[in-house]
Amino acid sequence: MTVISSKRGENSRNQYNTNRVLILKMILNHPDITRRELSQQTGLTQAAITKIMKDLIDQQVVFESKVVKGSVGAPSIGLRVDVENYQVIGVKLSRYDYSIGWYRLDHQLMDQRTYPFDSNLSAHERLEEISLRLNRLIDEIPQIIYIGFAVPGPYNLQEGKIELMTEVGGFEKVFLRDYFENTLSKPVVISHDANAAALACKENYLNQAENETLAFYYLDQGVGCGVIDRGSFVLGNLGTAAEIGHTTINFTGPPCPCGNVGCLETYCSTVSFLKRAKEKAKTTPTVLKDLPQVSMSAIFDHYETDDVCREVVDETVEALCVGATVIISAYNPSLLVLGGEMLKGHKFIQPRLEAMIKERIIPSIANSTRVVYTQPQDDYVLKGAASVAIEASLNYSNELFNRK
Repeated sequence: MTVISSKRGENSRNQYNTNRVLILKMILNHPDITRRELSQQTGLTQAAITKIMKDLIDQQVVFESKVVKGSVGAPSIGLRVDVENYQVIGVKLSRYDYSIGWYRLDHQLMDQRTYPFDSNLSAHERLEEISLRLNRLIDEIPQIIYIGFAVPGPYNLQEGKIELMTEVGGFEKVFLRDYFENTLSKPVVISHDANAAALACKENYLNQAENETLAFYYLDQGVGCGVIDRGSFVLGNLGTAAEIGHTTINFTGPPCPCGNVGCLETYCSTVSFLKRAKEKAKTTPTVLKDLPQVSMSAIFDHYETDDVCREVVDETVEALCVGATVIISAYNPSLLVLGGEMLKGHKFIQPRLEAMIKERIIPSIANSTRVVYTQPQDDYVLKGAASVAIEASLNYSNELFNRK
């Protein structure tokens, strides 16, 4: 799947829709851009720009915003996309909850909500709940034109299903894409959660740069990685490439539901982090025994004074850092972004990761990699779900906007 189109247009008649998408994206990214500037930046003729703009304005997708005074010649008219009347929904599916946010086409969040799952619900019942809630929301917000999902992996892009969701069974039997296409009243697009987050990060950190490689290292209820290389996702044969969570880091480690042993996810997901702390608390004196509920924050807060907390944090951070060095060695990203709930332990992660990169990565490669640590509240997976919906809505804009 191409993430960013070339900035050069084509004047062939057969390329009308490609050029239309290119122009829409440029207007979105550069509000008040003029027709002359569009022609200069895309290489399209003035006649091609005029024809496409007439269609977009007639469909009320784009409007003329204001007079823009140029340095030479007569003033020009600026252009904007009508982001108020065209919106998308982003859905983040997790093991124990799901989040829904709706966004304008310029990525501005309008509102978002998170809903916990009843642990007794089957996979199919959970999807039914999401579908019912989304259809109600679509009825309430007529501006919605597309829905994007970010789901845990490995996500089989060809078949449209999750091959494995650790801790929650049954999803591997459901063809998600078919299910939502049949139950929702708007078109849908589904992406692996880390891929979706990578797209959102690219828009935020790389400012649409085309020649960069970005890796998003997702450390949450599961562990995953999404990579964008020179404008395109690194997907592999079935779309499951960069599934770092099921990479072995300990040949004699615990078995994983994927069939492997010693998987990274069994050491540094939030689920395994809490599970190991509770297991150690059964046999070792610890402050955790006195707490009504063992939380990540409690474990980090008692690091200095509690042996169990310190041991669990050290094990987790060590594994997490090993995973990061694997990503750097395998994909050579110019930007590595860490995100997810495990970043609550940022103060423990950053110094150790920087030291491990310096120690274990070839200096020229290490020096060419910038590392960014996001805040847990910066939900790039949900933003990414909206980003893939926006991308899809623009790519199919002619059909969508005519239908609306």
